[in-house]
Amino acid sequence: MPEGVRFCPVQLPGREHRVGEPAFRSVEAAAEALLPLLDSVRHRPLALVGWSLGCKIAFALARRLEETGTVARLLMLGACPSPDRPVPASLLPRPGESWAEPLRRLGGTAEAVLAHDGMLGTLRDSLEGDFAMATGYRSEAVVAAPILAVAAEADALVSMEAVEAWEARTSAGFTLHRLPGGHFALRDEGPALARLLAGRLAGPPSGPAAEDPRAWFPLTPSPPRGRPQVVCFHHAGGNAGFFRPWLDVPALAGVAVCPVELPGRGGRFGEAPRADLAGVARALSDLLAAHLDWSRPVILFGHSLGALIAYETALRLEGSGLVPAHLVVSARRAPDVPTPQPWRHTLADDALLAELARIGGTDAAILAHWELMALMLPAIRADFTLTDPYHRPQPEALDCPILAIRGQDDAEIGEADMAGWEAVTRSGCARWHPAGGHFYLADPPVRSALAERLARLAAAAG
Repeated sequence: MPEGVRFCPVQLPGREHRVGEPAFRSVEAAAEALLPLLDSVRHRPLALVGWSLGCKIAFALARRLEETGTVARLLMLGACPSPDRPVPASLLPRPGESWAEPLRRLGGTAEAVLAHDGMLGTLRDSLEGDFAMATGYRSEAVVAAPILAVAAEADALVSMEAVEAWEARTSAGFTLHRLPGGHFALRDEGPALARLLAGRLAGPPSGPAAEDPRAWFPLTPSPPRGRPQVVCFHHAGGNAGFFRPWLDVPALAGVAVCPVELPGRGGRFGEAPRADLAGVARALSDLLAAHLDWSRPVILFGHSLGALIAYETALRLEGSGLVPAHLVVSARRAPDVPTPQPWRHTLADDALLAELARIGGTDAAILAHWELMALMLPAIRADFTLTDPYHRPQPEALDCPILAIRGQDDAEIGEADMAGWEAVTRSGCARWHPAGGHFYLADPPVRSALAERLARLAAAAG
């Protein structure tokens, strides 16, 4: 490893010096347990390396990191099928056989251990847990970190095609590396793989260019086709990961949810944040025109700052002849209502952090992590530069209908602030007042109700 790189192998419970601890039964539980252990290093470039079952844990951990605002520099994943593929049946225990037999087929365990019933009995809990994790985890999610997949040429358990399928699980670049050996080639080829990893970490961060749709839509790497689409614009200080839970809401199963990622955060952390609203809306309208299936309904949903960006983007789309099926604006005052002073983008860092804590929507542990917040503040300040000075005394009206949403207890946006949205459409404006405050949509029951409304709008639009 290069100088300055810290190498941190993970020991799961239920084996070796942790043999007395209960083993994990799900990949999600393992990732959740590992997440807080990375708090002290998440502000530094971070690579996650997995082999076989470890790939699924590394992938799930990368997803959880992205949900909390951190994108891994690299995922290096070896000898494991993509998580959207089933585990090969040859690996699974067969009825009536001892644990020695599936382990013998898997390989990698000394015959002396396989022949020792007492030792296998001691490891039974971890074996059952590992097989439960391997067979129980399925995911079609997409991460914003690049993936370096490693396939062993003589691996009789995991095919080359199953390893290549990891390409669909990233929006930030994919590389396939082949090496000699079987499923446990890591034991012989470890030094070569370490040099490969070191070379990738020493180079510049990889990722899609800013004009590439994958950068703006990290969770939707392939253009959606044949389904209604809901394009989601995040709040100030947010990222596309804010909408990741929407991907699993049953009501939206038939809808392509397409969260937008602004520069300067998440997988685009290395890019300069944008403080030019017209430029952002222009770039997004061009990308949406080319990226989406306009033969199906397109709904634009924006929360807080995102509502403003969604409106300005809708104006440019309609100017080019593409009319969204609906604009849904959430927790944002109408365009003709100015933002009260003092404007947040002008505040000192301490005062801005206090405002973020007051508004909500940002994890308290992240706000308390000064080194991490110092990295995030430029993008947050740029976001407020987009929204604070914005004011259209006579806003242009849209042809698409509008649904305006305000949480009943929103202390940030008043009911009168939302009233002006009715004048910004020629096709009618409906109102909805769910329970909750400025971030009402973070509450799962309310989020489900919102998803049902969006699904109905999509179905009504045909």
